[in-house]
Parts: sequence; C-alpha cells; structure tokens
Amino acid sequence: MFQDCFEGASFWSPFYSPSENLVFDSHVYYLAAAGTYANYVNPAVCGQAAYIAAEKKFPVFIGEWSLQTMYNNTFAARETTFETQRYAWQSYAIFIS
Repeated sequence: MFQDCFEGASFWSPFYSPSENLVFDSHVYYLAAAGTYANYVNPAVCGQAAYIAAEKKFPVFIGEWSLQTMYNNTFAARETTFETQRYAWQSYAIFIS
C-alpha cells in the first residue's frame, strides 16, 4: 500500500508497471483548502471521486477523509458532506466503512 502524499494515484502510477502488487491509499481533506465553504464542497467531492476512479491501473483506497470545512460548517452541512462522501467513495473507490 502506497500513500499518495496528496498527489493522487494518477501522479504515481506511471512510475510502476501494471504487474506491480500495489494499491494506493488516498486521504481527502477539504478543510485545508483556502476559503472552503460547506455548501461548495459536495460538488468537489463528486468531481474528485470521478478523478480517482479514472485511475484504472491500480486500486485506490480512501484511507481517511473529513467533514470539516473553513466556513458554514454547521451540523447539517457536515451531515450532507458525510453522506456525499460516503456515497462517492463507495461508488468510485475502495472504501471500507
């Protein structure tokens, strides 16, 4: 298992042949992005999930993810972000709940 260092599996996969016994571990945090509003995170989650799914050479695990955003981080917004991420990671990557 290779932690992708926030670069994404598509950054690292060209360095390895398809015959390698390798999976990527990706950590997804939106709280570190400058000016992140809770109401704008969910479309970004779906976009990032589709981007992660584009990596076909190796499996990608979503090892960690968070609900925190910089602004409008209400309980209701966190709940929506939770449900969106749970759906996205289950649909597009390997996710263990």
